[in-house]
Amino acid sequence: MAAALAAQPTKSLDFIENRGQWDSRVRYAANLHQGRLFLESDGLTYALFARNPLAHAHADSKLTTQRPTLAPTAATDQLAAHALHVRFAGANAQVQLRGEEATSGVRNYLHDADPTRWASKVPSFRQVRYQQLWSGIDAHFYENAQQQLEYDFRGNSQLPTAAASFLTLGSQSV
Repeated sequence: MAAALAAQPTKSLDFIENRGQWDSRVRYAANLHQGRLFLESDGLTYALFARNPLAHAHADSKLTTQRPTLAPTAATDQLAAHALHVRFAGANAQVQLRGEEATSGVRNYLHDADPTRWASKVPSFRQVRYQQLWSGIDAHFYENAQQQLEYDFRGNSQLPTAAASFLTLGSQSV
């Protein structure tokens, strides 16, 4: 039993609750390998980076004390990013999002010198569930056994397949 537990990969995906540190449309956010996922009441937004924004910080192996930075290091060093928006067409406007499996840590966001813009003791979760996203359909976002983002839409088998529909913005094709 102990060997089986030791073989389990460490969970790394945290869904961080929005307590005012981001735009009010965002309910939860999660860092992904090449970007960030924002869960919103009416959909989700993927902010994807074309390359690792921290990769250039350690390009010169002789500079071991250099700290990673998101700022470009030269005029030609730009961060290429793309946003993909997925909207839940016809979804419940009063959908309830609920974080599940709280992580042990909390985060603090101290924006500016204005304490009204601060968010402290912000919790994060391993999973987020949309309850009644569409009538009779829930959505569940989590990290699978391969440490990849996964999401399921579950509903009553009697529902018509057209009960759930998606609108994508920012993509050439899906």
